[in-house]
Amino acid sequence: MNPRSIVFPLVFAAVVLTAYLVFSGTDVGSAISSLNEPTLSESVRETYEPLTLQYRDPIRGYSIRYPVGYPLEATDGESAAFYAAGPNGISEMFLWTATEETASRQDLQFAADEVDAQLVSESSVTIDGRKSLRLEYTVAADQIGESARLVQGWIPCGNYSLHLVAMIPDSLAQDKDLADYTLYTARCG
Repeated sequence: MNPRSIVFPLVFAAVVLTAYLVFSGTDVGSAISSLNEPTLSESVRETYEPLTLQYRDPIRGYSIRYPVGYPLEATDGESAAFYAAGPNGISEMFLWTATEETASRQDLQFAADEVDAQLVSESSVTIDGRKSLRLEYTVAADQIGESARLVQGWIPCGNYSLHLVAMIPDSLAQDKDLADYTLYTARCG
């Protein structure tokens, strides 16, 4: 299997979400006000901090952290993605997109539905001092050849929003913490 085989469904879901947001323009804020708020543990932060680099978008000014050795592909002002091949040939992929629009809870679910993902958890989180949303899904093996976790995050950044879609195959399950690390350490510009 091609090591980047996970890229297509992940990019497809992100493109569908971005297109949907352009036409819907609804707000996720009301959906997150009543959810519980987990935080990033210090042990996860201490584990990943020395192993990551920072990418700062030159147009919007947002920043994300990504692991040393993971190729980063960025389109200034629009997206940043990093990935690594897993032991079974399926890549883990982390895709950040910036959009002018806000998202609703239904918009985020709509993107996950494109890869037939099942919701596992949903929580309100504070990222960069902003009420944000974190969703986690399972993706069945028949969709990508190996079962996986899908982590989504949404951060309102004033006149734009940041959206993370991270797909982690079960053979790299320990990297679910990496998805949380990159989500919680994101900063708006």
